[in-house]
Amino acid sequence: MIRTLAAALATGTCIVALATPAAAQTREYNIPAGSLKSALDAYVRQSGRQIVYRADEVRSARSPGARGQLSAEAALANLLADSGFTTRADGNLVAIVKSSGNASVAANQAASNGEDDAQNGDGQEIVVTGSNIRGVVPAGSPLTTYTREEITRSGVATIGQFLKKLPENAATIDESTIFANTGDTGITGNNTRGTSINLHGQGAGSTLVLVNGHRLAPSGADGSSTDISLIPLAVVERVDVLADGASAVYGADAVAGVVNFRLRRNFEGAESSARYGFSRDGGGEEWSLSQLAGTVWTDGGILGSYEHYEQSPILTSQRDFIPAQPGKFQIGPQQNRDSLYLFAHQAVGPVALTLDGYYSKRKYRQDSFLLVQSEDVGSSEVYGGTFGAELSLGATWSTKASLEFARNDENRTTSSTGLTTVVSNRGEILSGNISLDGSLANLPGGDLKLAAGATVRSERFRNIDGDLKRTVLGFYGEAFIPLVGEDNTLPIVRRLEISLAGRYDKYEGAGSDFSPKLGIHWEPITGFELRSSYSEAFRAPPLGQLADDAQEYFVFPLPNAADPNGITNTIFPSAPGNPGLRPERSKSFTVGFDLKPVVLNGFRFSGTYFSIRYRDRIARPPVVGSLLDVYSQLATLGPFIDFSPSPAEVAAIYAGPFVNPFDIGQQDVEAIFDYRLQNVAATFTDGLDLSASYTHSSESHQISLFASATRLMNLDFRSAPGGPKSTLLGTVYNPPKWRARAGATWSSREFELGGNVNYTGPYRNELVSPSEPVSSYVTVDAQVAYTFGSDSGPLHGLKLGAVVENLFDRNPPSVRYPASTIVYNLGYDPVNASARGRFISFRITKSW
Repeated sequence: MIRTLAAALATGTCIVALATPAAAQTREYNIPAGSLKSALDAYVRQSGRQIVYRADEVRSARSPGARGQLSAEAALANLLADSGFTTRADGNLVAIVKSSGNASVAANQAASNGEDDAQNGDGQEIVVTGSNIRGVVPAGSPLTTYTREEITRSGVATIGQFLKKLPENAATIDESTIFANTGDTGITGNNTRGTSINLHGQGAGSTLVLVNGHRLAPSGADGSSTDISLIPLAVVERVDVLADGASAVYGADAVAGVVNFRLRRNFEGAESSARYGFSRDGGGEEWSLSQLAGTVWTDGGILGSYEHYEQSPILTSQRDFIPAQPGKFQIGPQQNRDSLYLFAHQAVGPVALTLDGYYSKRKYRQDSFLLVQSEDVGSSEVYGGTFGAELSLGATWSTKASLEFARNDENRTTSSTGLTTVVSNRGEILSGNISLDGSLANLPGGDLKLAAGATVRSERFRNIDGDLKRTVLGFYGEAFIPLVGEDNTLPIVRRLEISLAGRYDKYEGAGSDFSPKLGIHWEPITGFELRSSYSEAFRAPPLGQLADDAQEYFVFPLPNAADPNGITNTIFPSAPGNPGLRPERSKSFTVGFDLKPVVLNGFRFSGTYFSIRYRDRIARPPVVGSLLDVYSQLATLGPFIDFSPSPAEVAAIYAGPFVNPFDIGQQDVEAIFDYRLQNVAATFTDGLDLSASYTHSSESHQISLFASATRLMNLDFRSAPGGPKSTLLGTVYNPPKWRARAGATWSSREFELGGNVNYTGPYRNELVSPSEPVSSYVTVDAQVAYTFGSDSGPLHGLKLGAVVENLFDRNPPSVRYPASTIVYNLGYDPVNASARGRFISFRITKSW
C-alpha cells in the first residue's frame, strides 16, 4: 500500500486519496459544478482528506460537483462523473487516473513515468517523513502513520496522552513520571512537567521530534529533550512515526527514529470543539475548547486555530493504591495551556510561499512531600515559525528554501520550609535551509531521483550553568534507485528499490559526524514485500550539558581502605556540565516484511526486527551508592580519578568557587575525581515491532480491526568501558518485554462504535532485594460517536462523542518501594501504568 502511494505521488497523471478507517461516515458536501481542480480543492477542505493531483491536467476538466449528505467515496465519485477521470482501488488506497481505456494500465504507466509534479490540495509538493525526495517513501524503513481520526477516537485531550498509548513509545518523561527515578527524568530535569517521546527505550533525547518537518526548541534543565505537550491537539492532522535511525536525512538526534507532527493546512469554514473528562476516583478533571477557522482560494489559503486546555490535580489521598503520605501530595499537577496556530500559503507565479507560526504557554502547580513539604509553580512558553518558498524548475526539479525560528522558555519556583529555589532555562534555534530535488534519469524500473541540500543553524541554550551558543552546518545527499519496476518485472522480483542517503554535520565545539544510510525494498510476489535498512546516527551533546560556568568544587576526605591513612583527600565537581563531551554514536539495522494478500482485500500484516548499538552515551561515572563509596569501586571508577594532580590544576580549582569544610590545604590534595558527564555508557537494544489491520466496507457500514505490539528482546546497559553489563529491560521505570494495543471499530452513516485493549507485560521490581514480580496491566477503552445527518439547521455539522478509558477501573500493579532509601513511595510504576482510573470524557464538535 505504501509503495503504491509512493508511486502515485511520483506521477503527474494521477490523483491519489488515502482512505481512512472512518471513510464510511457521511457528512454534508456542498461542492458546486465547475472546474475539476476547484472541485477537488473543495473536496479536500470539506472531507479533511489529502488529494494529490497534477494541476495543469485537472484545471481544464469539468466536474458536476457533489451536494448532500454523502460518504467520502460517494462524494468523490460524484465529482469525477463525466470528468474524464476514474478510480482504481488498491487496498485502502483509491487512485484516480485519467480514463484512458484500462484504468489499471493507466495507473501503472503513470507510476513508472516519474513526472514528479504531484501536488496536494494547497499546491505544495509532498515529502514523506524519512526522505527529502518528493513522493518517495524511503526504501527499507518502517513508517507508521496515525491519523486525526484515530487520535480523536482514542478519547485523549493531548497529543502526549495518545503517544503514551503506543507500544513503541516508552513514556519515561511526562507529567505523571516526575516523581519516578527514571534515567531520563534525572538527566533532563523535567522542570515544567513536559512530555517527551522515547522510541524503543533509547532515551528522550534520542528521538528527533519535528513539526511539519521542522525542529522544535530544546527543553528540560539541560536542553536534552523536546516537549510535545505544547502542541495543540486541534491542529494535528496526523503523526508519522519512523522507528529507524535517520541522521543521514535529518542530522543529530534521530538515533531511535523520528516523530513528525503534520498539522492541518487546508480548511474552509469553521470548526468548534469542546471536551470534558473526569475520573471516577476524583481529580484529574480535564476541560478543553478549540476553535478552527480557515478559507482557501484558487492559489492560496489561510488557517488559524486557538485551543485552551485545563487539568485539575490528582491527590494521593484520592487513590487507595498509593500509600499514605506524610504531607500534601499531588501525583498529577494542576495545569492549563493556551495555544495559537496560523498557517498561510500563496502561489506567486512559479513560486509557492508558505508561512506558519505558533505560540503556546502552559502553567502548572503541584504539591509534593519528601522530608519537607514543597510546592512547585512553573510555566513553559514556546513560540516560533517558518517561512518557506518553493520554485519549480521545469517538469521534474524544484528547489526549496526556508527560514525557521523556535524558542522555549521554562521557569520553575520551588518553595519548601524556609527555602525558595528558582530555576529557568531558555532554548532557541534559528535555521536556514535550502534543498534541490528531482528526477535525474529514467531507469528500467522507474525514475532515478536525487535530493541535496544544506542547513545552517544557530543554537543557543541558557540555564544556571551558563549561556552557550554554537553554529551547526549540515550537508546532505539522497538517492532513490528503482532497479526493477512494472516495466522490467522478473520471475521473483516484481519490484526492487534502493535508497541511499548521507549527511555531514559539523557542530561548533563538539566535532563533526558523517551519517550514512542504506535501504532496500524487494517485492518477490504480489502482496508480499521484504525490506531492510542499515544506518549510522549520532546525537550531539546538548548545549546545557556542555555548560560549566557555574561549576563549584568540593574537597573531601573520602574513605579509602587502600590508603595508609584510611582516607584520600579528593576534589570533585558539583555540577555535571563538561565542555569536553563528544557526540554519541549508533549503528542500527532493521529487516521486515509487509503481507497484503490479494485474496483478502483490506488485510495487512507487518513485522520489523530492529537492532541498535549505541556507544559513547553521555552519563556521569557510575557511582553505586554515595560518593563515600568511590574508592571501593576502582575497577569501574579508576579511569575517572587522577591520583597525581598537578599543583597548577589544584591551585586553579582553589582559586574558584569551592567548598572545603575540612580546611584541606592545596598541598594535601591527593586526587581529583572527575564526576562530570562523560562519554562512557553504551547500550544494545533489539526487538520486534508487529502490526496487523483489516478493513471491510459495504454500502451501509465499515468494520476496521487493528493490533500492534512491540517485543523488546534486549535492552542492555554498560555504564562505563570495562564495567559490568546490566539489563534495563523489564524493570521498574523501564520498558517491559511486551507492550501491545488492539481495537475494533464499526461505523455507519451516523453511528460509530469501537473499543481498544491496552496491554503492558509483567516485569520485575528490582528496587527491593530480592526482586519481586510486577503483574501485567490490561485496560479496556470504549467509544461511541454520533454524527447528525441534518442538511441544515442547528444540527448540521454536529458530532457528539463519548469515550471511557480503563472501562473496568483497573488499578495499576502494585510496586513495593524500599523503606531504607529516600524516594517517593508511590506504590506503583508511573512509567508503565496510570493512576487516573476509569476516565470518562465527552466531546462535541460543530462544523460551520
